[in-house]
Amino acid sequence: MRVLSAIIAALLLTSNAYGDASAARGDEAAIAACFATMDRAPELQPVNKKFARRDPSADQLADTSVASEAEADLLRLRVAKTKPCRELRLNAIRAHEPLLEAAYATLYYQADQVFEYLMQGWISFGEANRLSRLALLAFEARQNAYRSAGSDSARLTLSASWSEVLQRAHSNPPPGGLVICAWEDVNLACR
Repeated sequence: MRVLSAIIAALLLTSNAYGDASAARGDEAAIAACFATMDRAPELQPVNKKFARRDPSADQLADTSVASEAEADLLRLRVAKTKPCRELRLNAIRAHEPLLEAAYATLYYQADQVFEYLMQGWISFGEANRLSRLALLAFEARQNAYRSAGSDSARLTLSASWSEVLQRAHSNPPPGGLVICAWEDVNLACR
């Protein structure tokens, strides 16, 4: 009931949120600057070259190496540097398109799983890039469905379904050793 109340409140805010395009552009610029700073951070370059934030190269997808202890530490630092950027994004979404928050929360939930599996040495950099790309494609499909929805009521239905899936989500423990994973709904399942 609490989730439904939050979604209804978000729906009521949606019509006002569309009107402030200049604030949305300012938020987008701040978000882009935050992620660009993380992308350019000299200390993160060893892992940023191996693990793409978006659009991995063929070499990155083919990378069979597993994160060393030093790389795992850098990945933890990357996660820490990414959190403020994510918060900027979620705050902007709450202000301008609150019914899209569940789509972003799902993407971040999936990204956290990939990072954890990579930092633990359960998947290779190539596997992490592949899974991240698939999660991003699924997010883009959710975002496109949201944008294509003909009404706030349809967007509310989509948002509620994404929230429900995320609330039921659970992390599957991987089997021992290096694994290959696939997305089952929003959770990694590995063999």
